[in-house]
Amino acid sequence: MEKAWVNKYEQILADLFRNYQQQISNSKIGVLVSGGIDSSLIACLVNKHFPDSYLISLQSEKSVDDDFVAILSQFLKKNPFLVQVTRENLLAVQDEIKQLLNKVGVETNPMQMALASVYYWLFKAANKKDIKTIFTGQGPDILLGGYSKYRQLSGETLKQAIRTDLPLLKIDHIRDTAMAQKWGINVINPYLEQVNIDFCLSVPPQFINKNGQEKYLSRALGKKFNLPKKIVERPKKAMQYSTGVSKIIK
Repeated sequence: MEKAWVNKYEQILADLFRNYQQQISNSKIGVLVSGGIDSSLIACLVNKHFPDSYLISLQSEKSVDDDFVAILSQFLKKNPFLVQVTRENLLAVQDEIKQLLNKVGVETNPMQMALASVYYWLFKAANKKDIKTIFTGQGPDILLGGYSKYRQLSGETLKQAIRTDLPLLKIDHIRDTAMAQKWGINVINPYLEQVNIDFCLSVPPQFINKNGQEKYLSRALGKKFNLPKKIVERPKKAMQYSTGVSKIIK
């Protein structure tokens, strides 16, 4: 039964990428990576369908992503485009980011500001490199129970908690799109396509959290893709923390 769900997950993502391949042309393409399971799966699919694409990752003095990005880069045999950011860089654009979020109705709390800052700098750097289309791995932290608050839940209680949090995905999409549009970037979120959302909501809870491991289905697919063990088993760490941006802004 588990194998059937993993295969179905793989098929949905593969179908999406075949469609992207037909729709996207004459454009430099990138994929944002942190070395976590979600962005690594998307990076594998982007690399397969768009071989000339770029791996893009944020580096800061507080980042803990670097080693994992290096592992993924070696696995895909592709040098990453590392975007350097400093405390001075981040503080200088906080007012502008706040204005961008206010325009689209996203709350400017510390979490949203930190996340927006990450995307702002990544998209800005991509724009300078003339990358016009960027894939992200946003979504499974809710859709497949990645946050710590889901770990102690099971059965229908877990599924209901995920359904309750679905509106947060819309906020993520609005925030990320606002940062992308600022720099003329077309952002694509495969996990947030309705066909994938519907699929994830149908996944039995035992394949969301299993033996205390969150996003179990994603990790099972990562094993099928032969991703390195350190990436498949890397615990969830929110982007604003893994990049170190939240600490820098504070």
